[in-house]
Amino acid sequence: MLPGTVTAQSREYPNRPIRLIVGFVAGGPSDILARLIAHDLNVTLGQPVVVDNKPGADANIAMDTVARSTPDGYTLLLAQSGMTINPAMYNSFKLRPDKDFTPIGMIGEAANVVAVNSSVPVRSVEELIAYTKANPEKLNFASSSSPTRLATEMLNAMAGTKMVMIPYKGTPPAVTDLLAGNVQVLISSVTTLQPQRQDRRLRFLATTGSKRAGLMSDLPTVAEKGIPGYEAVTWYGLAGPAKMPLDVVEKLEKALNAALKKPELLEQMRGLGLDVRQRAPADFARFLKADLAKWEDVVAKSGAKAE
Repeated sequence: MLPGTVTAQSREYPNRPIRLIVGFVAGGPSDILARLIAHDLNVTLGQPVVVDNKPGADANIAMDTVARSTPDGYTLLLAQSGMTINPAMYNSFKLRPDKDFTPIGMIGEAANVVAVNSSVPVRSVEELIAYTKANPEKLNFASSSSPTRLATEMLNAMAGTKMVMIPYKGTPPAVTDLLAGNVQVLISSVTTLQPQRQDRRLRFLATTGSKRAGLMSDLPTVAEKGIPGYEAVTWYGLAGPAKMPLDVVEKLEKALNAALKKPELLEQMRGLGLDVRQRAPADFARFLKADLAKWEDVVAKSGAKAE
């Protein structure tokens, strides 16, 4: 929803600490990014920006916390792909990005990588598609979150393949089972899988962005190698509850834009496998609407709806 009107209180914003809600545990990529952004917002806004981790339910708990908060700019969300994926996937998740949140600005995006256990006799996405079509439902893929699941379901839908989903409660156990060969395929973040790049038990086939990923620029994209138009990235942004005052949104957008121009922050983001993708509030709102429609289509075609 677009920002609301200016109020007398919001003109003084901010005059106390701001809480930045993160839907994942401390130490992960989302948490690290949130703390980097919080530091620079603190400097620009002149008030502490405190990161508050509320993990669980594919970040639904964090999103619900922010959507229910007072829209005064003192409770913000490190928005991520779950904001548009979860409404498409979960029957129980009723929040909508275009109705229950105020988009402040997009921060960046990170590609995933398609990894297979080396026991699978393929060395490219084309070979993976051909092998899976010749052996339907023989390969299992690990699903550690709604974005990783739908990234693979979209590959299935666009390539006409049938891989079987095996759910995991997090990425570490999924990677462990991929290394052991208990599952054969995993699509997960470049940052997460980068440490396993040299492990001979794994084979990395492609990345999932619209262009090659900085940390794995030697790998082609899925779109280059077998599925034109395929793109499944993890994006990040800053959002608040619906009906935030316009001047508060403008102050936050200005502070965020200033942070994303700092060379030190940009270098730290690149180390996380993130490319800066700035979007102003109105553009971010259009992106959210289009991304939700994209994932609703993937869910409808794949039957990946969950309770």
